[in-house]
Amino acid sequence: MKLLILIIHFLFSAVDEGYAQCGKNIRLASSKTIHMDRNGNITHTEVEKSVVEINQLLITINVRDESKTECNIKSIECNWDIPFRDGKTLIEATLNTKDGELKNVVLTIQGIDGQLFLLFEMEDKPDKLIKVIIDMFEEGLE
Repeated sequence: MKLLILIIHFLFSAVDEGYAQCGKNIRLASSKTIHMDRNGNITHTEVEKSVVEINQLLITINVRDESKTECNIKSIECNWDIPFRDGKTLIEATLNTKDGELKNVVLTIQGIDGQLFLLFEMEDKPDKLIKVIIDMFEEGLE
């Protein structure tokens, strides 16, 4: 019986750890932006500083300290075996354009063998994907 309780406790701890990062404020920084088509073929690459901050309500994207974009989060789904090392976070959000239009976007943060990247997709532009390799990651920001 003790063994069964220990196993159940371990399983719930692992599940909680895998989903815990959904509740944290994070900042991701990158120095390279990769533009791709829907098949993942690279169309061009830019060396540029990008910072993405995510909390429970908002995604803020700052590129080259020049343009700032905000997206209102509709849903967040996390599944990490090792937080921010191996796994994935999927965020559905609404982008407010400069023209006042609302665009549906999907932001995927994925870790494969410790390498983090972020993929940005706009619903109305399925042929244009933006991928950034994460150089710096911080969590627990205020």
